[in-house]
Amino acid sequence: MRKPIIAGNWKMNKTISETKALISELIPLVKDAEAEKAEAKALLEAQVEAEKAYNEEMTKFKDNRIKEMKDDEKYADYSDEELEELVLKEAAEYCKKKLGYTIEN
Repeated sequence: MRKPIIAGNWKMNKTISETKALISELIPLVKDAEAEKAEAKALLEAQVEAEKAYNEEMTKFKDNRIKEMKDDEKYADYSDEELEELVLKEAAEYCKKKLGYTIEN
């Protein structure tokens, strides 16, 4: 008879801290289960890599877009803070399309 497997993949739906909290809550519930348990560390490592990729892509997009806007006369009266606010909205959508998910901050 096969042993059941307890596994989960939350890296695309939760932040690192949410994933850690969820795993901490689940461990006591399954510690005595007669099942193979997937390594939580692998899930967290994947989450960290996904967040790192997202942040790198977001930074590149934001920096390039702000430079473009500063060169565009219609944004001449905008402060750096105002440009960044506009770009953050665009950047979130860009990363969602490019990477397939978003990370809540």
